[in-house]
Amino acid sequence: MRLALPDQYRRADPERDPARFALLPGLCCQAAGGDPGWAADLAAAWLLYYSAAHVFDSVEDQDQPEAWWAASRPGVAINVATGLLFSASLGLQRLFEHQQTHQVAHLVIQDFNQSLLVMSSGQHADLVNPLPGLEQWLEIAGAKSGEFFALACRSGARLATDDLARLKGFSDFGRHLGILLQILDDLEDLKPGSGAEMPDLSPRIGRSLAVAYALDVLPSPAQQTLRECLQTLRDDQQAAGELIQLLDRSGAALYLTTEIERQLRLGFKALEEAVPVTPAGDILASLLRELAKDQMGG
Repeated sequence: MRLALPDQYRRADPERDPARFALLPGLCCQAAGGDPGWAADLAAAWLLYYSAAHVFDSVEDQDQPEAWWAASRPGVAINVATGLLFSASLGLQRLFEHQQTHQVAHLVIQDFNQSLLVMSSGQHADLVNPLPGLEQWLEIAGAKSGEFFALACRSGARLATDDLARLKGFSDFGRHLGILLQILDDLEDLKPGSGAEMPDLSPRIGRSLAVAYALDVLPSPAQQTLRECLQTLRDDQQAAGELIQLLDRSGAALYLTTEIERQLRLGFKALEEAVPVTPAGDILASLLRELAKDQMGG
């Protein structure tokens, strides 16, 4: 499983190591008044699903293959991801085996299945809309990354409380955390690599929040130029430079910074509604602060 996790975050930013977010179910369980150990099987299953989703997403988007499957056909990656899905499903069944979790196991498993369907719908919308509008981008991000992180927090808390208002708070916290991660992913795609003057852009950048915003606010001729740049990125080195200029002209950087601030604000508000001041709650809040500190100037 560790091979299947996206490793660019572990190398570039340990704060965004996916394995770190597997702590969310246990932290939310503890913050809701339970023992974080109750969420161990749930957290393992969530990380397995995360790994599988990453592999499927990479193949579907035709991303650069990762080292472990670069020498093989994409079918190998798909087969591994399928195995991860079944492993995660088996892991969730272990919730029935423990006294502390067996009474809510069916609710948690149902929640996982429903959330994964929502994510699949979001992925479908992402695949069939290579240039989503701003509102559509936010809907897709909420259905994919937002829903998956909401699930991690909500399901962990469910092991310790049945208070619907608190569960909603945990769920909303995870949702804003997940959307924030997606925005930061988009920003990462716009940064030049080490020693480079320009980012190595691919047509996938058309699905980014920056492009969605630019297409909403630029005048029609500039929008058309932006679309043409996206179509020729692979073959025209000048297209990347022109695209970056159009994004700068649109004020996309300022908008993304504003949206990061909004997701942070909503995330903190949701956490306040979910849990009083506790050590576990403090750790959850720190996840938001640490993720955004570089973008917000420390």
